[in-house]
Formats: sequence, structure tokens, C-alpha cells
Amino acid sequence: MCFSVNVNLVKEEIEDRYGVDFPDKSRYEPSYYYHAFSLPEIPAICSGNPGTARLLKWGLITGLG
Repeated sequence: MCFSVNVNLVKEEIEDRYGVDFPDKSRYEPSYYYHAFSLPEIPAICSGNPGTARLLKWGLITGLG
């Protein structure tokens, strides 16, 4: 499991590179270091709607059970 992730593409680069629309551009900021425990929202392209990039929560959840 990854503890940190690097998503440093700017919004326009995501749209151009993957040929998608990115409607939540105002909420996304690229970062060289997203920490898993901060539960950041990072861009994802889902198979159910491959023409749109969405922001999804990513991270680690602890203390279960």
C-alpha cells in the first residue's frame, strides 16, 4: 500500500493528456506529496464515465474494528 502519492499535473495537462473534461478544476491543486492520512481528493478517471476526471478521496483508514 502506498503511503504517499505524487500528482503534480496541472488541470489543463490532465484534460489534454487523457482527453477528459475536468469540471472540478477549482477544487484541485497539484502536489508533489499527498499524505495518505490527510485523505486528499485526487483526480481519477472512472470506467463508468471515461470522458470525465473526478476528484475522489484517497488515503488510509485506521482504527477499524
